[in-house]
Amino acid sequence: IADIMKYASQKNIPVTPRGGGSWGLGGVLPIGGGIVLDLSGMNRIIEVNIEDEYVTVETGVEWKRLTNAIKKHGFYVGACPTSAPVATVGGYISTGGSSGIGVSQHGPLGDHIISLKVVLADGTVVQTNPWDSWVFVGSEGTLGIVCEATIKIFKKSKMKHMLFGFDSLDAGLEAVIKLNEINPYYFTIMDDGFIRLLKEKGSQLPESKMILSITLNDMDGVQEEKEKIIESVCRGTRLSDDMAEEEWENRYKTALSIKSLGPTLLTQEIRLPARFLGQALSEWKTVLKGKRFAFKGVCSDNGAINLFPVVLTDERNKNEFIKTLSYTREIARIGRKYNGDVYGIGLFNSNQMTDIHGKSLEVMKEIKMILDSKNILNPGKTVESPIPDFFLSFIFTLMKHATPLFAFLAKSVNRLPDSFVNNASKFLKGRK
Repeated sequence: IADIMKYASQKNIPVTPRGGGSWGLGGVLPIGGGIVLDLSGMNRIIEVNIEDEYVTVETGVEWKRLTNAIKKHGFYVGACPTSAPVATVGGYISTGGSSGIGVSQHGPLGDHIISLKVVLADGTVVQTNPWDSWVFVGSEGTLGIVCEATIKIFKKSKMKHMLFGFDSLDAGLEAVIKLNEINPYYFTIMDDGFIRLLKEKGSQLPESKMILSITLNDMDGVQEEKEKIIESVCRGTRLSDDMAEEEWENRYKTALSIKSLGPTLLTQEIRLPARFLGQALSEWKTVLKGKRFAFKGVCSDNGAINLFPVVLTDERNKNEFIKTLSYTREIARIGRKYNGDVYGIGLFNSNQMTDIHGKSLEVMKEIKMILDSKNILNPGKTVESPIPDFFLSFIFTLMKHATPLFAFLAKSVNRLPDSFVNNASKFLKGRK
């Protein structure tokens, strides 16, 4: 990897690192051409240290394989993505690691990193400590290529799975807010739209306005106490333990199981405080009226929820697809209105960097210049957009309010609009 980066730096060749490709924001699309570094072959589990409670791995290891390996020793990881069967350790580090299994109780993955081995843009290899590791967490491959990670692991303890159905959305949302004060190991929410879509795919979940799936971990010895508190907080109908266990077993599959109903699935990923979830949901549903849409949420840290608004469409119907794509920007705007924002940038959200980071964007650009002065690492992501924001805003307005005109222009003009539509299609193909 270091030799490749030295060569790329000398020749000014763009380099795009790639893990499992499970993220849906276009972060691994090599928009400037050049070299794509597929790191999935770097998949050795180097050391499982049960005495000092850490694991050292190459970053192409899939999370499910890692969790199975340390489970044999009686351990688990404190943060793990819900796409664990395909997501790699390096991919989760690079995309933030603050949404997923264990985060509500243990905090984001960055808190568990002891050290990283990183190859910089000029081929220099650096070994980080727990503090400067944060420079690379969430950097999406734009500051360095994370090749090896040493991560804290935790002794396995008894788990309890619970499932609640609610007759009203308000009751369910009230439970979510209180649940964040308890910090269970893991919880997810599904609105009635998501439940209906799952039932179309054969799920036996009951009709509800919202379903809340909760997993407790008895590492602190107060599981029974927490279970009683949760039962008093969740005043909905407690579903059977077998059904709760089934939801836990399906934790890696649920989100994508509905994709074939589209057959194209468009989504954003919005992180926002749980207390604003009801207001944001209300506005999102107004914006998406008339579309086939649904919401699923995953616990995050510090009282936040990572919400996945999904909209089903069909990219073969160009006019419909273009109009639906325009809603993703509006979804992000509403999230920001309620103290939230997009979780992750990639290519899909790179045009919103000023809105997302404000004045701190200039600091981010300075860090990028220090570590990658030639801008060869994953260009067009995180601190810059390949399409000017003013032009993109105009395009989104056309897409939403004058779809036939936009389609006509896209056919008439050979460069920017066409490439924009093609990139949009690539996002979706990357999700399949």
